[in-house]
Amino acid sequence: MMRIALLISVSIVVPAMVAAQQLTPGAEIPLTPPGYKMLRFDEDYSYLTNQVNRTDLFDPVKYIPLRQDDPLWYATIGGELRERYEGHYDPNFGIGGKGSDSYLLQRVTLLTDVHLGDRLRFFTEGISG
Repeated sequence: MMRIALLISVSIVVPAMVAAQQLTPGAEIPLTPPGYKMLRFDEDYSYLTNQVNRTDLFDPVKYIPLRQDDPLWYATIGGELRERYEGHYDPNFGIGGKGSDSYLLQRVTLLTDVHLGDRLRFFTEGISG
């Protein structure tokens, strides 16, 4: 019975020690960017506090540091532009003399997300369309 208890305790402790040795202090592990969320206020770009993770062209806009001494003070600027062209030709099957009806639809969204530390956040979003 004592051997089984020793074997179980060793099998629990050894993997934990190996995992602890692999995570050395100061080792920078680049994170993969999170996927896009359905709601913009759910997006979190705090992983960009690490300079190693800033690899995208738009990362300087996603993470704008507000304080040098605290990486959790940052701002994010974002937006979206959707355009769609629609055209209807002979909508009344040629009756009434109206030949075509075509127009451009667009939707513009601009947002700012300001994080002031770990507990205070301001999110604004404007939509036109």
